[in-house]
Amino acid sequence: MRRGGHYCLRAKVPKDLRLVIGKREIWKSLGTGDHKVALKRLRVASVEVDRQYDAARRKLPNSPRTPYHGVRDFELEQLVRTWFQDRNREAIREFDDRSGDTDRRRRRGR
Repeated sequence: MRRGGHYCLRAKVPKDLRLVIGKREIWKSLGTGDHKVALKRLRVASVEVDRQYDAARRKLPNSPRTPYHGVRDFELEQLVRTWFQDRNREAIREFDDRSGDTDRRRRRGR
C-alpha cells in the first residue's frame, strides 16, 4: 500500500490476537517509494509480522507452549536465493544502462 510517498505493509491483526497485540492493524513502513524495491522488502516485512503473530499466540491462555522455530530452512534458502537473484539482475541492468550511455557519448564524439 502506498502511503504518502512511501510504501507500507498493512496487515489486519486476527481477532484472537487483538488483545495481546493491542491493535486491529499493523502498519510497517517499507522505507521506499520505489515499487520494485517495496515488493522485495514486503517479503521480509511479512515474515516479521507472522513472527509477531506467533509470539502473540504463545501469550494466549491455553496455547501450546511449543518453541517457535521460525522460517523453515528451505523457505529461508528460497528467500536468500530470490534476494541475490534480484540484486544480480539490478546490477546487470545498471551496468547495461551505464555502458549504453558511454557508447552513445562515444558515437556523438563526447
